[in-house]
Amino acid sequence: MTHLSKITVTRCAFHHESDINPDAKVDSGTLDSLMNLCVVGSTNALETFVPAYDEMQRYHLSRIFSSMQMTHATIRVVLEKCPKPQSVDSLVLARLQMEGLYTICLLLEDAGYVNQYLKDGWRKKYVSFLLQKEETKDLSRFDDFSQNLGPLWLEALRNYAGVTEAQQPTAEFEELGTPLPVGTSAQKIVRFPTPGGIIDKLPVGDKKNMLERLYPEYQYLSSFAHGLAESSMLRTMFDRTFGRNSRLEGLWPSESKMEDTYRRLVVEPAFSVSFHVLSSQQPN
Repeated sequence: MTHLSKITVTRCAFHHESDINPDAKVDSGTLDSLMNLCVVGSTNALETFVPAYDEMQRYHLSRIFSSMQMTHATIRVVLEKCPKPQSVDSLVLARLQMEGLYTICLLLEDAGYVNQYLKDGWRKKYVSFLLQKEETKDLSRFDDFSQNLGPLWLEALRNYAGVTEAQQPTAEFEELGTPLPVGTSAQKIVRFPTPGGIIDKLPVGDKKNMLERLYPEYQYLSSFAHGLAESSMLRTMFDRTFGRNSRLEGLWPSESKMEDTYRRLVVEPAFSVSFHVLSSQQPN
């Protein structure tokens, strides 16, 4: 088992033996074209027979690739006008892309994880429904959805995700304390792991090493989703309406360096993480 506290810089650092030409430039559109070829190659490969994966499982793997491709396009839109405080949200989206990489790595390890992924997704949706139903049970305006439309929709999703008839009442028991039907034994839905848990489930090898190397960067990007200090500071730096006489005045880059700071701290991490994650994912 991998202890995340043990993933130190010394343990996961990759030592480069050669450098790039820092003056060389490549158009981002060219990079996107190459990335799109990787995505198309992956989704095309999943349309044909893949040992141990059925058609439905392959479809969901393909949809993850396609969804990440859409998120990459969203990152481009967020970064379109620069620099601005809202562009910092591109780093949150880059974190989402990295989570997609961790997920794909586990799903391609064993087809059973695809089933776990779908069932856990259904459970989260069902819990959301139960919460809304509980909070609005005294409001007649919600009766039709709570009693008819919602259950019908969730039942269709349950069958699609392969959730058993025992797993649904088990979820109700866990969330509401509703007794299980007579003769029904509890059958929990296993939660799909977060990136740290995914590392634990992978065998020793290049894939595990890669995800361990990326974990410190994943943690850094997660800080933007959690609203920690780095996120607030960057937004302040790029907010031209923020008072220059504030305590953070010393953190402001000069006007001439604003673009360079924005590029190094926001554009390059957001775009490069998303690009490399999508370009590196290939089915086994």
